[in-house]
Amino acid sequence: MTNHFITSLNINGREYEAKGSLHFTKKAKKLAQTDAQRGELGGYKGIYLGLVDEDPEALSNFWRCAIVTGFDEKTIDDAIERKAIELNGDFTPLFRGAVQVMQEDLMLKGFVKKFWRDLEKQADKTKDEQEREDLVANIEQMRENIRELMTVPQEVQL
Repeated sequence: MTNHFITSLNINGREYEAKGSLHFTKKAKKLAQTDAQRGELGGYKGIYLGLVDEDPEALSNFWRCAIVTGFDEKTIDDAIERKAIELNGDFTPLFRGAVQVMQEDLMLKGFVKKFWRDLEKQADKTKDEQEREDLVANIEQMRENIRELMTVPQEVQL
């Protein structure tokens, strides 16, 4: 049976479980500063939204934050690629696992709840009708993307 939610990586022969810990929050802040210098959304929001959009760079950033032991980017990227090869090139379980950790683990689940509350408040406060409709449509599209990503297909019985 296939594991549809991958939340650990094998690095140098050892399994490392993704954790939404204080280390994650500190590392995400450091990444956010670098991303801001490039004019990109970073930190928790950048990682979370990137995972929802199945962006490989966001997956790499997630694992750089989620593993307490400070492996370099290449080591983590190699581990992600090895895991995807084990899964016949399917990165989806890696994205699902990362989103699951962000939505359910320790400090991060509060962030995710606040993220959605803040988006809804922003939509409610938007005065321009067209902007509000666009924002509501974008929020719904993001939720639909998450539903699609997190839906596990039925196993085919032979």
